[in-house]
Amino acid sequence: MRWLLGAQIIIMSVSIPEQLYQDHHLSLSRLPSWLERLFIALTYRAAHRILTCRAFGAFVPILSRNPLAKDKLLVVDTLPSAMPTEAFFQWATTFPAHSGKPAPVFRLIYVGRLHVEKLVEDLIQVMALLPRHTAPRFVLKLIGDGPDRHRLEAMAKDLGVQDIVEFAGYYPNERVAEELMAADCFLSPLTGTSLREAALLGVPIIVYERDWVVGLLTHGENALMVTSRDIDAMARGVMRLAEDEALRRRLSENIRTLAQQLWTFDKLNTSLAQIHDAVR
Repeated sequence: MRWLLGAQIIIMSVSIPEQLYQDHHLSLSRLPSWLERLFIALTYRAAHRILTCRAFGAFVPILSRNPLAKDKLLVVDTLPSAMPTEAFFQWATTFPAHSGKPAPVFRLIYVGRLHVEKLVEDLIQVMALLPRHTAPRFVLKLIGDGPDRHRLEAMAKDLGVQDIVEFAGYYPNERVAEELMAADCFLSPLTGTSLREAALLGVPIIVYERDWVVGLLTHGENALMVTSRDIDAMARGVMRLAEDEALRRRLSENIRTLAQQLWTFDKLNTSLAQIHDAVR
């Protein structure tokens, strides 16, 4: 079709399929993984340019290593799909920087879909490992919904943590910003937009060292990074963060600085202009 129309085909990768293959032995399309890999390769071969951005973290080095993609890459600072919504930005600017002050209740938060590929089950298992009878008291709020909710609710009950894990369902943007600011820590087994939103508000983050955040975040400087699926390590990270106010403040300040460098509309406008110049 591209030869008939004389059109340029510009594509953008929005996921890292190999990570999903490793986690669940499933493909994104539910086709056999070998067939999905073939279609991805054919797509790369057909494309004139492959668009990605530094705000996507590991996408740049991963695509740079792909022999079908590396010579077609167009890398800019950020893209619309890497940005929180404009409505969130409007609400976020009304909030001060995260305080990082200790409290008798240490509030953990996750924002995202409740879907098996998001690994939310790991967070419920983390809650089962945290101390229950010492200060601070740990609680987890899960904001979002999805097909995995009933299974996750049953897991929380089976592990005896249903009283400290809240399934809050869907919240509008302004409410999400309020809840993030009220939280002491954002837990990210596998999140995208919501991690960026937490970062813009300066919420300390504990994240699995996987997928797009690799090469973007720095352990101990702007996030605590733990090995993917290492539930014990994530629980230790939560306790470490709860005990160390200086660490919370450092992570909060540094992640907000990084977010303001990457996920702003000034950066987006510059990046869109670069794309226009490159493909016209």
